[in-house]
Amino acid sequence: MVRRTGHFMPPTLLQSQLATLEPLEPDEDGVAIDTAPPIDDVVEQVLLALRSRDATAGNQPRLCHVTDR
Repeated sequence: MVRRTGHFMPPTLLQSQLATLEPLEPDEDGVAIDTAPPIDDVVEQVLLALRSRDATAGNQPRLCHVTDR
């Protein structure tokens, strides 16, 4: 974020935004992805989750919650 210019949100607000994220409720469409593993593993998990949800739900899933726990 520091390298972005002209963005409305300063990098100092990122931590507070992440702190307010809440886990998805069972009735909410989305996936939770752990970002702690290497980026290639994270991307693979995102793609697998999106393909799986798209195949079962028949619609466009949304990535709603990412965690580094």
